[in-house]
Amino acid sequence: MILVANKVDLVHLRKISEEEGQELAAELQIPYIETSAKVPPINVDAAFHELVRAIRQQNQNQNPVKKKRKKRRYNNRCRLM
Repeated sequence: MILVANKVDLVHLRKISEEEGQELAAELQIPYIETSAKVPPINVDAAFHELVRAIRQQNQNQNPVKKKRKKRRYNNRCRLM
């Protein structure tokens, strides 16, 4: 999980300060990022990449990668040469 603040370009309409967002993220122990999709976009790509990292990390923690063993063919069969 990550905490994303959107529309940070609208400073005059802001309801929650950056400090409050950072405090909440610290309390929840999650990353915090502020974004705006207005041209030029601010941190939109960074927020997406951070979300992908969080999902991948969660998947790794739930399902550790197991090494695949190679299957040997014809191990227990008779061979004529």
